[in-house]
Amino acid sequence: MPRVKSADGQTFVISRGALAMSHLLRGMLEDCEVGEDEVIPIDGVGGDVLRAVIEYCEFHSGGAGGATVETAAAFDVRFARRPPRQLFALIAAAQYLNIEALQTMLTKRVAASVGGGKPTAAIRAALGLPEQTEDEARHEREIRETHPWAFVD
Repeated sequence: MPRVKSADGQTFVISRGALAMSHLLRGMLEDCEVGEDEVIPIDGVGGDVLRAVIEYCEFHSGGAGGATVETAAAFDVRFARRPPRQLFALIAAAQYLNIEALQTMLTKRVAASVGGGKPTAAIRAALGLPEQTEDEARHEREIRETHPWAFVD
């Protein structure tokens, strides 16, 4: 089975099916004719994040023994229950590795956590972002004064 190496030097074994979920890695495998004993470097992703990405890909590539739609949905819900920083790191990794299904699932999860017309403070809290700076607050006041129709507080 192919192996991948994270930016921080951790090496992981990955099935060809899971590897094929990444358009980037699949292309590398096909174009570079990577052998079974070679390691594919993934310089843009840390080990902890890469481990989670591989877990997702192994499950969804059939490595979990033929998951049904229901078990896949339950897996996705459990998988996406992470702190905001981890979700953003996983989204960045999915984008870097070009894993469309993972990127879509995670971005929908983030969008759902901030949707529904929540106030800015609630969105910042949900995403783990710091409070507004004085410049941001001033800018928001200016926009609210200029375009009051855009806000439904």
